[in-house]
Amino acid sequence: MPNMEVEGTTSKALINYIHRVGEYLGLNDYETLFEVGLFKSLSGNAHGYCQGDDELVTVEIARYDAEGRIPLNEIKRSIAHEMLHALQLASGRMVNVGLTMHGKGMQSIKYIVEWEGHEVDMGKVDYENQPWEIDAYGNEMEVYNNCL
Repeated sequence: MPNMEVEGTTSKALINYIHRVGEYLGLNDYETLFEVGLFKSLSGNAHGYCQGDDELVTVEIARYDAEGRIPLNEIKRSIAHEMLHALQLASGRMVNVGLTMHGKGMQSIKYIVEWEGHEVDMGKVDYENQPWEIDAYGNEMEVYNNCL
């Protein structure tokens, strides 16, 4: 895919899998640049992260966690999951608004994400109830299975 860069691996099989996921999700339909990096480990013992906007999306995937080497099938599932977030960001379904000031007088700071045009206060929604996570977890196995 011309708008995707993959770093941190020389495995042609894994690189090809990443490109198949991108093609399956239609990421080449966007002008967004997608950077996918594989790292030894990630902060918070996470298996993956995705961040960005409609111009640049960065996906980070871990190869190790606190228990040791992450099995390849789990790495591929993490790729599918994080690439679903990449699609959410590139398409504008999810927009990272960031820290915003709210209220008059005594203002409060909130971390806001827009999901399908609706503001979500990150301080009020647990991880498992975040709509973009529900969407990604609900679709990751379809992407994973169709791109093997």
